[in-house]
Amino acid sequence: MYEQADLQTEPNLKSGQTIYKSCIQLLIDELRSLSSRNEDSVSSLLSLIRGSNVQIVTSGIGKSGIIAEKMSSTLRSLSFRAIFLHPVEALHGDLGILETKGLMFIFSNSGSTHELLDLLPHAKSRQFQVIGILGDRESRLARECDIVFDASIQRELCHNNLAPTTSSTISLIVADILAVLVAQSAGITKEEFAYNHPSGSLGKKLTMTVSRLMQKATLIKTDTHFMDIVSSISISGCGSVLVVDDFNHLQGIITDGDIRRAVASRKSDIFSCKASEICTKNPAIISKDRLAIEALQIMEFEKKPVNVIPVVDVNHKVEGVIRIHNIVQEGIS
Repeated sequence: MYEQADLQTEPNLKSGQTIYKSCIQLLIDELRSLSSRNEDSVSSLLSLIRGSNVQIVTSGIGKSGIIAEKMSSTLRSLSFRAIFLHPVEALHGDLGILETKGLMFIFSNSGSTHELLDLLPHAKSRQFQVIGILGDRESRLARECDIVFDASIQRELCHNNLAPTTSSTISLIVADILAVLVAQSAGITKEEFAYNHPSGSLGKKLTMTVSRLMQKATLIKTDTHFMDIVSSISISGCGSVLVVDDFNHLQGIITDGDIRRAVASRKSDIFSCKASEICTKNPAIISKDRLAIEALQIMEFEKKPVNVIPVVDVNHKVEGVIRIHNIVQEGIS
């Protein structure tokens, strides 16, 4: 822990680095202390949780209010019906948002926030269980709570031991841990999380299907001649064409790489080649209802990784193609 005197001298690089490391060490020490507390409170909280359908309310003032808001936001992303209720606004009409029965998490470093003390009787009259994340477990608020999580600290990082720094960090960590505990106890799955994050990377991995990213395929017949194959690949926009029969059933795929290999092996005889002689038969395929991440995995784990795969229906009829570029561009990897 650094002393106040550390900041009284002329600031320099060495003193700044020393203070930085001291602050990190102080937080580490506070976390070690935190890890040895609240075991009984954890057990009590888990006994209250019955699925994700219960209304969860968070509340606090100032920095504690910001942490309370963050917790409710985290819980919403985990499929809980969670809201932040400002204690002052609650007493001027916002109490109407409270249902009957639920969980209320309140945050206070001092444990004596009078706005929260005024709010609690109204929450309890609606049969809310109150969980306090408090800096003083012997405080007035602690006595009003059903469960108390001890978020007390030895001192703030601030050299004057005033600005909420250590206390806000510890409260935020407790809030995140409790959100995770509640979610795990309620059995929230990664699919439910993704459902609430459709534009996020995880959401796209778990929800975006091939049908949303595939594009129209350029089709040629098995008897298409070499120069027509080259022309078709040039206009395809994806460096490949699909070889099909008269009913558009997939027979193979030809990429620009196949063209180069054919030229190297057939040489002057290349112009007499037909699509059936050049194409890769039985290529990797995928259906449009599969996930885009699955298409990417197929592309990457082929014996020879590919950049495009055909999209076919159950009868092997071509419906399009999907390119690795389309998938990666969506942030799926």
